[in-house]
Amino acid sequence: MMHQIQYVANFGELVTTPFAGVVNAMCLKRALTGDFSEIVNKVALDGNITTIEPAELHALQLTEQGQLARDMLLQDFKLLEDHGASPVLNVIKHYEQDDSFSRLMYTPFM
Repeated sequence: MMHQIQYVANFGELVTTPFAGVVNAMCLKRALTGDFSEIVNKVALDGNITTIEPAELHALQLTEQGQLARDMLLQDFKLLEDHGASPVLNVIKHYEQDDSFSRLMYTPFM
């Protein structure tokens, strides 16, 4: 089966473009402005996955570059909520390794 990514130019196109034919993914290419790592470094992490609420983003003391990143995140939150979504922003320290298949052996039929 052939997989096809369709690129869109803005958020409106992202939420209104239908999947059709071989298209199975949409991609919104955009330039991210600001220092997102500053936000990650200032959030109090609670375990491997920490959810950041918009109020927590507002409360962070950030440089100008951090503020640009925060503004972009908050704008995305609003756009998603305006379209009926329930966005969640998580900081993930690392992904747990899934080793459930490491015990499986493949034996080809002859």
